Amino acid sequence: MTATPSSRTVAKLSPNCNVDFYEAMSEVYDYLYKDVDADEAVRQWLVLIEKQHLLPNKDLPPFPKLLDLGCGTGRYLEPWANAGFLVTGVDASRSMVQRAKLRKASLSDPSKVSLICHDLRRLSDDLERCSPFDIAVAHFNFLNLFPLKEVREVLHALR
Repeated sequence: MTATPSSRTVAKLSPNCNVDFYEAMSEVYDYLYKDVDADEAVRQWLVLIEKQHLLPNKDLPPFPKLLDLGCGTGRYLEPWANAGFLVTGVDASRSMVQRAKLRKASLSDPSKVSLICHDLRRLSDDLERCSPFDIAVAHFNFLNLFPLKEVREVLHALR
């Protein structure tokens, strides 16, 4: 029997204890990080991306696809879209993704942003439909929330 994308997982995943934490703090998350300048953070990422010759021409399609790992409330969606990327934000917390959807609705071009509520340690049909991605970013501490081996296989499959 061939595994479907949504059924393939990394062997022996640990429980995702982070979901409950982020569900509980979703109402105050933006307040806690209100002093973080998302535009400046993306600008700094763009310097690194440009050094790798991956910077898009934001006025000419095709626009490169960016995966925002652990997108939370979506604070970085607009700066990435404005930089010329088609952005897919993924987070395992339903409450965080709901807040990101509200933010997406206020964007000047919401068609450049997709949101998926999903545990990134597992492959999904939704993610595979959006892939391949040209670049993946993780703001704050996302990659420290899990053992690297649990996300490595999925990230590799999405390139």
